[in-house]
Amino acid sequence: MISAVAVIALKSPLTTGAADQGNDNALGDDATTPCPDDTNDGVDDATDNVDDGTNVPDDCDEIVDPPACLTTIAACNEADGSWERALTYSWCIEKELYENEQVLRSTNSAGYDIQIEPGESAVVSYLITVERLDPCMNEVMGVVGAVQVTNTGCYDTADLAICVTIQSGSCDEFSDIASFAVDTSCHPVLAAGECYTYCYEYEFDAAKDVTYRSVATVSISNFADDAGCVQACDEFELPCDPIETVVDANAVLKDEFCIPCGFEVEALSGVGPWELCGDDSPFEVCVNLKVTNCDAPRDSIFELRNQAILIPEDSCVPLTSCVQICIYTGDVETTLDICKTAEVTWTEEMKFGLNIPNTLPVADVQTETTELAENGMPAVVEQVLISDKGVFSVCGKITVTNTGDAPTDGLFITDTVQMWNGECWVDIVCIEVDTSCKPCLGAGESYSYSYALTFCLDNVAMLPLDECLQNVAFAGICNYDDDEGMEGVSYYLPLEVPFLPEKVTMETSASYTFESCAVLPLRCEEASITFSTDLCYYQLVEVTFCGEEVRLCVNTDVTAQTSVRYVSGCDEACESLNTAVHYEGSAVVNGKEKCAEVAFESMDKDDKCMQIEIQGQCVDVNLRALLCVANDVSVAIDDNGFVISDQQCLFYGAFACTDLPDEEAPVPT
Repeated sequence: MISAVAVIALKSPLTTGAADQGNDNALGDDATTPCPDDTNDGVDDATDNVDDGTNVPDDCDEIVDPPACLTTIAACNEADGSWERALTYSWCIEKELYENEQVLRSTNSAGYDIQIEPGESAVVSYLITVERLDPCMNEVMGVVGAVQVTNTGCYDTADLAICVTIQSGSCDEFSDIASFAVDTSCHPVLAAGECYTYCYEYEFDAAKDVTYRSVATVSISNFADDAGCVQACDEFELPCDPIETVVDANAVLKDEFCIPCGFEVEALSGVGPWELCGDDSPFEVCVNLKVTNCDAPRDSIFELRNQAILIPEDSCVPLTSCVQICIYTGDVETTLDICKTAEVTWTEEMKFGLNIPNTLPVADVQTETTELAENGMPAVVEQVLISDKGVFSVCGKITVTNTGDAPTDGLFITDTVQMWNGECWVDIVCIEVDTSCKPCLGAGESYSYSYALTFCLDNVAMLPLDECLQNVAFAGICNYDDDEGMEGVSYYLPLEVPFLPEKVTMETSASYTFESCAVLPLRCEEASITFSTDLCYYQLVEVTFCGEEVRLCVNTDVTAQTSVRYVSGCDEACESLNTAVHYEGSAVVNGKEKCAEVAFESMDKDDKCMQIEIQGQCVDVNLRALLCVANDVSVAIDDNGFVISDQQCLFYGAFACTDLPDEEAPVPT
């Protein structure tokens, strides 16, 4: 390090380093500018020598203006090269709220995170996660120095300013790199004879093995010389190795919370401070707080603010993560009582089909002459149960009583029908009961709400209806006393299903399509007659129970259509046979023990004549379709229940008969 002290009178401040500004001092290191009139106290003597214009000194031929309060300064500059390499760590912190059965993040509908009623407590848990991130390498080169300025005159300095110019080069060859002003605000005025050191630091892109020079220019506005400033120089180089430092390798963590009015907060775990060694990153810290509502009023919302603070050890710039939760102190609560009535009615709907076997159609060819039958023995077809459904209607009233001291809020009522499956009760249907007629019940007030619901059960004939159904009514409110552990009250009522339904409907329907072909025994030709039949059967039986009266209604419709087609080589003929049976009947009986019956037998036939050609001769074929239907429906009732019997018989046949030419055998039927 080379230091120099100089007092130099220049015409203007230094603007370039081309001129030699070394250690030469024309005035000498100790040179100063004398006070005006060679006085030591300056102000008093100068004031005494001021001419007020009335007296003129004997040795002066003219009046002289009073001298200014000028002074002189000296400066010394010391500079050293600076090379620092810093490894700086950054940190991140995050705090989150643990949700549990009591603490849930608020939604738009709720508006709060936790409910703590007066006298109750809840535990709130937080998780603080801290992580030290990868370091950032920062290398700084520059100059560190100090300019010592001494007031060598008799008056205070005015407008003290210091400008430092950094130059590079060697010997007398230096060139400017940068200039900057030194902060003098810490001590802007130097009294006469006072000395003060002004420190400076400046960063620039420096290189090793290069000589640099710091030129400090110190100026004041009341300098005794026209130059107005002095300069001081010092040469420096960068150190051989950088100074390595580690910044914010460790940190301190602590937790703080703000207690709302009316509450007490007890820390069940530590709240810090915790000293965190960065090499063990990441860190997880759990904070548990017990929050107690001491005397906070109901139906109010308070905010609990909890903040985690992380302070790095060197920079000391705190990092924070805050979690706020809203505490609701609970509604103004009340309790309810409930009871209900239920009336059950039901109907039964059964659907049947006819199991017509594929072997039923018979194609029979007889070679002897026969007469067409007018009727025949009917074939019994099996009736198959497809579905047995019961439709139940339940209606009644649900009476709700407010047994508390506050009005209800958000009253709702549901009614549910349940069925026992052998192991537990299973919901079949559930409805919301309309409460718009009386949506709020005052303290001690009671009201009955009407309801009605409908549900269906399959295979109802096989169910023990008198013991497998129950009805559950539930009434709830938003401000129900949660100390009861529920939102409302329930009422269970076994459903008493009457053993007689209001109506029993039995519907039988079937469609059947079949085809049979009879080959004619002709010697010279291949001929056949094909019968294609579509059969539709429909029966509706309705039994209505109304008090002592039983009404039985039967409606039957049977249609059959057969297409007869003759084919012999290129010859072809067709004819259609249509038959139908329709019946409607009813019976009404009264009395304690009743038996009603509706029975009928009916037949329909259709005769046609179809002309065909056999071996060039025109032959008439007589066609007949015969449909026979018989039904016998009865219902018997006593104290044990009712029985419905439905017997159905059906016969259908289509015939063709003709005489063949003499050389041929008769055409069979």
